[in-house]
Amino acid sequence: MIERSSPPNAGNVPDWFMRVFPIESHLGQAQVSTGWTQFGTVQLISHKQFAYQELWNGGIKLILWFLVGGGIMGLLGMRLLRRIKRPLDAVVNQAQAISERRFITIKEPRTLELKSVARAMNAMVERLKAIFAEEAARLEQVRREATQDNLTGLANRAYFMNQLDAALKDDDAAPSGSLLILRLSDLAGINKRAGREAADEVLRRIGKAMSEIVSKTPGAAPARLNGADFALLLPGLDDPTAPAEKLLDTLRDLVAADLIEPGKVGHISSGHYRHGESAGHLLAHLDATLATAEGQGSLAWARAESNQEKGVASNADWKKLLEGAISSQRLRLIEFPGGRQWRPDAPP
Repeated sequence: MIERSSPPNAGNVPDWFMRVFPIESHLGQAQVSTGWTQFGTVQLISHKQFAYQELWNGGIKLILWFLVGGGIMGLLGMRLLRRIKRPLDAVVNQAQAISERRFITIKEPRTLELKSVARAMNAMVERLKAIFAEEAARLEQVRREATQDNLTGLANRAYFMNQLDAALKDDDAAPSGSLLILRLSDLAGINKRAGREAADEVLRRIGKAMSEIVSKTPGAAPARLNGADFALLLPGLDDPTAPAEKLLDTLRDLVAADLIEPGKVGHISSGHYRHGESAGHLLAHLDATLATAEGQGSLAWARAESNQEKGVASNADWKKLLEGAISSQRLRLIEFPGGRQWRPDAPP
């Protein structure tokens, strides 16, 4: 018997690999003979080294291919996911913008499902934009109606009184300024003689003249106090000559246009104020000065004297003031009880 064997040598294959993947070698046997004569038997058992080596090398290559393929697939998946998330991020940003009242539209993606979502969001944005624009316009209209005169576009009496109080009381207001009062002498007569359209045209032209003064005088505040009375607040302007002359020229133009009768035009009073004064005293002082202007002709401008006690007028001034109030129907009857309530059944 002759036996030859190769020493066990696993090469660089680790032992744990051979334990995990055991390989069994089967016995191979063959007869050695010549003709009819048999010399012996050859038995062969293959060595496991080559099998383990090939299996180990193949496993390493397979793992490397899996890693490379997984990395490539991961990168492709990330790009695909980023591409899918891009329209979703746009929808999220659009929703956040809506919460901040910024109405933006986004581009519709190619993905069918996301395309329908983006289209619905864009349609909602357009509807919300229209709703908010309508509400803003309605609020602006309400604000104008509450603070402005519809015919002239000037401030109404309530809003002007707030502006006057602010000019007299606010700490950051100008320390001094001027206030003008313009009164049309016969607005009711214009309405009766030439019609409502002519009366409205007179009021609009006066409002336009005041608006032109405001454009050249920063901080000026014009207003229509009532039917025939206008006011112009000029903070920081101690000499109101230029605005007053502008208004006088406007009244002259209205006379030339045959919108106002030459004998019944209008009057202007102006006065200087200082920060901290009372609005009521200032207006009463200018009202008394307006009575003085009414005694100077059909078209006149009277300045309030700085040394005159505000709110006090002479008997002649009061007479003209009352006559002007009666003629323009600016009087109002106020009733209030002047004694105790009497009951017949009450004890004396």
